[in-house]
Amino acid sequence: MCVWGSTIFDFTKLEFPAKFSPFLYFIQPLISFVSFLCHLLYRQELQVAREKQKEEEVEVLKRAMQSGMAQAMKEQAQLREEMAYQYKLGNFEAAAAIQRRLDPDIAM
Repeated sequence: MCVWGSTIFDFTKLEFPAKFSPFLYFIQPLISFVSFLCHLLYRQELQVAREKQKEEEVEVLKRAMQSGMAQAMKEQAQLREEMAYQYKLGNFEAAAAIQRRLDPDIAM
């Protein structure tokens, strides 16, 4: 059976007139081979479509991550400005708290 576009061909169910009966010995393997090639081509088309869909999903995920990273960078910039402002005011405890928020990897 071969699926091509929206049409389905079943080469194995072809009926030949009696005058072709001596040639069926040669034709039958060819029909099987054509059906096999058609099936392989169909599977390759499906695989290409799946890969394309995965690439699109990855691109969407990348864009989402970039927008999230941009938001995090803006927040860090605001925290740095706030920390500098607190240092200028002399409020070192608030500045240290902001510093801890900016550097969460440092053990407390």
